[in-house]
Amino acid sequence: MKFKEFFDRYIRGWLPAEAKMQKHSPIKPIAAILFISISFSLIFILLSSFLLAAPSLEAIIEWDRTYQNEDSDEFGYSVIQTSDGGYAIAGRSCAHSSYPDTDCYVIKTDDQGNMEWSQTYGGEFEDGAYSVVATSDGGFAIAGYTYSSGSGSPDYLLIKTDAYGNMEWNQTYGGTQGGIAYSLVVTSDGGYAIAGFTEFEGEGFTCWLVKTDAYGNMEWNQTCGEGLGGHLFLLTRTSEEGYALAATKYYESEDRGGFWLVKTDAYGNMEWEQTYAVGISEKIVSGMTMTSDGGFALSGIAHDGLLLKIDANGKMEWNQTYGRGDGWEFADWLVSSTDDGYILAGEMVHIGFDEGGLWLVKTDEMGKMEWNQTYGELGGGWSRSMVRTSEGGYVITGFNQSFDESVGSVYLDFRLTKIDCGTAQEVESKD
Repeated sequence: MKFKEFFDRYIRGWLPAEAKMQKHSPIKPIAAILFISISFSLIFILLSSFLLAAPSLEAIIEWDRTYQNEDSDEFGYSVIQTSDGGYAIAGRSCAHSSYPDTDCYVIKTDDQGNMEWSQTYGGEFEDGAYSVVATSDGGFAIAGYTYSSGSGSPDYLLIKTDAYGNMEWNQTYGGTQGGIAYSLVVTSDGGYAIAGFTEFEGEGFTCWLVKTDAYGNMEWNQTCGEGLGGHLFLLTRTSEEGYALAATKYYESEDRGGFWLVKTDAYGNMEWEQTYAVGISEKIVSGMTMTSDGGFALSGIAHDGLLLKIDANGKMEWNQTYGRGDGWEFADWLVSSTDDGYILAGEMVHIGFDEGGLWLVKTDEMGKMEWNQTYGELGGGWSRSMVRTSEGGYVITGFNQSFDESVGSVYLDFRLTKIDCGTAQEVESKD
């Protein structure tokens, strides 16, 4: 192609109208090229200045609280925001004098994370809480497990309290095979649905869904799935008043794990069941949330953080992984963000396990990472549950691991961290 043909086809259209070369224009081609060169140079300088001056967005820690008890260790597993703007955390407490037996443990805080009260519930043997919800009367319902009452094998445990954590009643559900409850939701009729696992004849466990009335009396129960891992069973209500349950599916023949997701009707009857084996490494489901289109998002723990988007019929639409390649990234929990994207909370552990901390990832609605941030030093178990707050921030609970050199002891305490993602902060870029 000759120069004039190249110029007419590709350069002429970039010129402003008054500078375009007409057939009889006295402007020479060299002058036009000089004009373009100068223009692009100015544009490049302006864009470079803008990009260098643009602030990076960083989610900041607004406050961070630990709740220490020198006589016991505490493990936080579930957090909710309460109607007064404060928070309730449920988990387990283990007195050093009675190790390894634990009790259910609940803390109520104000909106700044300052403790208002705490309560323990348990018996002679091991008991624990994995989920807490607010009730319409201002109190709380707590689900977990008990070896102290029921069949002792263990059994599901459901506790109802008033607004100050005083127990009003408790119920156990189980039998010869027993079970451990991980997730709890309030149903539209004021009752409760509880999900966890019970033993299965063979390899792994089966999911057990229990529906009760407002006083904890069982109305029905259903089992589904087989060969499931006993790590975590997640439960959410669907828009059709049914339920979605997620867990880890273990592939014994391949020695790896995948995601398992089930949709049921309002009575726990299975509508569909799907498994998702993404990649070749073992994976553990860690979080689930409903999406605005009626589908689901699942997070997982693998070598890298993992996020799956599932449509309303159980078909996987996409999956994304997040990691830096110089360590392990655990996506422990998942919530939807205000812009229909996602926030994943977990832990980042660098190679050598001598450095790490809380890890947050923000994505858009297609799972594309918008930013990620690490905080603090490796404390272990920092993120076990997360909730989006009424003002658009996020609160994360777990447990903090500390070492007292004076007595040579390791302590585990409830931890509650408030993250502010709503304000852009001008920070230095992090490589």
